[in-house]
Amino acid sequence: MANRALESLTKELPNVLIAAILLVILLIVLTKFQWINCSQVPGNWCQIYCDYVEQSHSRIGIVYGDDGIGNEQELYQFLRTVRPNSVVQLYHINTTSQGLLSDFDAVIFMKAKTISSRQVLTINDYVSRGGTIVWIGDSGTQHYVDDFDLITAREQNASFYEQLLIENISIGSLEYQSRLAEAKQQQWYALLYNQSLIQGFDALEPIVAAKFIRVKDASGVVELRGILRNHAIYNGLSVNVSFNSPKYALVKQDDSRVTLIADLKDGNEFYPAVFESRYAGKIIYFAVPLEQIRSPALVNNLFDYLVTC
Repeated sequence: MANRALESLTKELPNVLIAAILLVILLIVLTKFQWINCSQVPGNWCQIYCDYVEQSHSRIGIVYGDDGIGNEQELYQFLRTVRPNSVVQLYHINTTSQGLLSDFDAVIFMKAKTISSRQVLTINDYVSRGGTIVWIGDSGTQHYVDDFDLITAREQNASFYEQLLIENISIGSLEYQSRLAEAKQQQWYALLYNQSLIQGFDALEPIVAAKFIRVKDASGVVELRGILRNHAIYNGLSVNVSFNSPKYALVKQDDSRVTLIADLKDGNEFYPAVFESRYAGKIIYFAVPLEQIRSPALVNNLFDYLVTC
């Protein structure tokens, strides 16, 4: 009897091994193309997949500035605790370049209210190439003219007047007025002659898919209220998450372009708090800094959704 059982097991063993190999291959494919996240598989699949298949772990960049809501050091420590297998690095926004941003699987922009025209172009280029961004609060809502753009504008201004001289077009003539009207429509003219700070998301609106209103002082303890509770970011969270937040951003999202995931209850008022917009890559906006919400489950859900490992 025992011999028959052993013989039967021996015959079935190749089939069992083939089934196990096929299951592993299926899990690799599903994880690779983000049809599932590795954390959704029971056991130690994330560690196995990231160590032996990807042979790397996610790289998360925190890009911060000198003003705006949030605390980059608190967020850094929080992420290091919650995502110990991820590489988390801090960079000041003045060091931002296309190469730097492209080095990360996801980039968090926070406490960076004031940014330059060149930084706006760099961010736009990054997301156009499929970059993934977590946008926090009032980041990118005050723009100034970058030195590089200002020098370029001066050069284009000089070229404009040199061309008038070459063509013998006198200042004040009808042709001059026509050429000047055309020049005023160019970006270099606006940068050179209209150098006041630009308020609001402005050129970043296509990315965030919202209009910035202002920063608001919270009336006390606020609540994050799940709207789309079946979204991966809100998976497993209670309907309402209470926390202390001294300030948060008031924005008006473009409902035709975003998925509202959660709103913020402050007293008897409700405001948009978390939403996703799609550009070339994934863009998640938070009206409140992550380190103030301080929910490990939310942060893990967020980065499980955005990155593979």
